[in-house]
Amino acid sequence: MKKLIIAAGIAAAAMASFGASAAHTYATDVSHASINTMINGDSVVTVTGTNGGSLSVEEAKTAGKKLGSFDIVLPASAAGYGISHIHSHGYPDGFKVKFGDCAVAVTGAGGDIKSSAQPDSGYECVFGKTLSLDVLTDAGNGMADIQPGSKTITADFVAYTE
Repeated sequence: MKKLIIAAGIAAAAMASFGASAAHTYATDVSHASINTMINGDSVVTVTGTNGGSLSVEEAKTAGKKLGSFDIVLPASAAGYGISHIHSHGYPDGFKVKFGDCAVAVTGAGGDIKSSAQPDSGYECVFGKTLSLDVLTDAGNGMADIQPGSKTITADFVAYTE
């Protein structure tokens, strides 16, 4: 009898658990969020990202709207830096942005961001000693199917010497 009561209790708990999880209906629009932590130490390039403000869907389709910025600290021996592995979360395929004067666009559902120009040694954008880099919306986003929610852009920064 004791085993029967325990088995009935386990079955009831399992049914309650499955019943509770089946009651939720989730929206299909996803918001992405990121947090950043600066770990201090010896580094070739130190980059600090600053989030942009809020934009309406229509503003996000307009060229020149600031999405955020990167502040870069280079070692004295560096002549500049390259940006690679640019990636986005939440921006639609074809969405265009500019890192300074370097125009790039989201390519495919995976969120990769590529330059229309031939990359320089695998780097989508290459800069000299530019130490503050705004990321802006670019022209041609008028028909982009951008949805409300948090959007994220990440990139790798690597210094180069002459």
